Amino acid sequence: MRSLERRRIARRYARALVDAAFAAGVFSEVLSALEALVDAIRLDSRLRRALAARSLAQSAKEAALAEALSGAPEVLRRFVRLLVREGRIGLLPEVLDAVRAERDRREGVVRGVLELARPEDREFVPQLEAQFASRFGGDLRLEVRHVPEIIAGFRLRAGGILFDGAPRGSSNAYEGTSCSVSKPSIREGVTDGRCVRSSRKRSAPSCGSVWRSLPLRWRPKKSVR
Repeated sequence: MRSLERRRIARRYARALVDAAFAAGVFSEVLSALEALVDAIRLDSRLRRALAARSLAQSAKEAALAEALSGAPEVLRRFVRLLVREGRIGLLPEVLDAVRAERDRREGVVRGVLELARPEDREFVPQLEAQFASRFGGDLRLEVRHVPEIIAGFRLRAGGILFDGAPRGSSNAYEGTSCSVSKPSIREGVTDGRCVRSSRKRSAPSCGSVWRSLPLRWRPKKSVR
C-alpha cells in the first residue's frame, strides 16, 4: 500500500478514535496509551512479526497485544481489536500521527519547523512565532533547528506552507554559492530558494537584518535591534 493511501486510511480511523475518546472524556489517556503502544511495537521485534504474520489467528494477535495494552482505556482496547479484525494493525504509527494532527486541529494549534541559519538567532523565535501566528489563525508552535546550509535568515514550514525568510539577492552572501530560486509567489517578495554554502564565505546576515530587508508587514511589531 502506498504511503499516501496509508495516511488517508489512517486519518479515517483516527477521526473515529478521537470522536470516541472525546465523547468518553478520556482523550489524554487514549493518546498516552496509544503512544506507549506504538513504542512497544516498535521496540519488540517478536511482537512486530506476530502482528505482521498473515497466518496468525486474530485471537492470537489480540493476545500478543494484551500486555502492551495493560491499563489502556477501554476505548483504545476496542479500537485496537477493530484494527486487528480488519487487518489494519500495521497502520498504528500513521494513526498516531493522524490523532495528533486531529487534536491540534480541534485545539487550533498549528505546528511547524523553523530552520535558522545561525544558532544565536534563537532569541528572535518568540517574535517570529507571534508574527506568523496571526497569518495561520491559530496557536503556532515551532520546532527550531539550526541548518548550516541556509546562508541567511530562516525558513519556516507550517500548515503545508513554506516561507523563505532570506532577502532577495541573498545568494551573494557567499562567494561561489549556487542557488535555485522559484518565481516569486503571493508571499510578497519571499521566494522558495535555498542557497547552499560554498567553501569561501563572507559573514551571513542575522535574522534581525533579514527582517529589516523584508516588507514592513512581515516584520515583528517591535523592531529588532
